[in-house]
Amino acid sequence: MTPVLERIASEKDSGIMLAKVNTRANPQTVIKNSVRSTPTVKIYHNGKVVESFVGGRLEHQVRNIISKVKDGEPPAPSVKLSSDPKQRFSQGKSHLKKGRGFEATIALRDFKPGEPMAEQAAVLLPLAQFMWDLDDGDRWTGKRKIDDLYHAFLDDIDDRQLADSVEHLRTVQTLLPKTDQPNMDKIIAGLELLISKK
Repeated sequence: MTPVLERIASEKDSGIMLAKVNTRANPQTVIKNSVRSTPTVKIYHNGKVVESFVGGRLEHQVRNIISKVKDGEPPAPSVKLSSDPKQRFSQGKSHLKKGRGFEATIALRDFKPGEPMAEQAAVLLPLAQFMWDLDDGDRWTGKRKIDDLYHAFLDDIDDRQLADSVEHLRTVQTLLPKTDQPNMDKIIAGLELLISKK
């Protein structure tokens, strides 16, 4: 199944981002997504599962499923946002504190330059996207040390121990290749802003 999915996702203009999850290394993701056997394929759009299947499929069957998803109407984000930038920023922060990366990303993106809270929203956005990637399984590395730190980070968010979660990401940063460290700097800056009283 993996070669078929990789081939389709690697095609020019596929519009598909393929994320593979190691089920042994990521038991929380397995439980959260109700994965009972492998391979399990879930197709997300706007943060929602729009199609899924279990077991192998022939390439033409997979292409038909993908075409159906692409041709269908995407699900609307289920996030109700205020039109007031300050209120929308507050909604984004609230979602982040509850570990809701997708909802926070929707709330914090698309601030116009000069709008109230636009600069702070830009600082929080990488953190929101990072949390969304963790939730969707896109950020998991399959490297036990890093993934264990990501689990600890998520546990601290769930337990509302935001200050403790910073250390986990700082440790991850020391384990990342130098090319990935600037992105982690932005994520940590967002977390520090979230923790601050500003």
